[in-house]
Amino acid sequence: MSSIDNDPPKHADIGSLTHPERLSIYNRKRSLLNARRKRCLYFSLEEIRVLILKEGIVPRSGHFSRKGYTRALEIQERAQKYLEEEKQQKNDNDLTV
Repeated sequence: MSSIDNDPPKHADIGSLTHPERLSIYNRKRSLLNARRKRCLYFSLEEIRVLILKEGIVPRSGHFSRKGYTRALEIQERAQKYLEEEKQQKNDNDLTV
């Protein structure tokens, strides 16, 4: 037995290796995102930080069911409201000093 396999790969032919759509990572990623875009939500680090401080919860990011998606949207809106409040307090403190 030799250490080199003489058989060509059976998962891809030469045309698929040189086709520009198959080679482009951006197009592959975009097509996968379009298929999975429904009910997908990700929290930023600032939103997670504020939720931990204010409510003591760590939100879950990713794909959700219908009810879970609406709950996650509500949590994200609350986090954005907390961030706006922090921003206003910071601006008020800067103006008074």
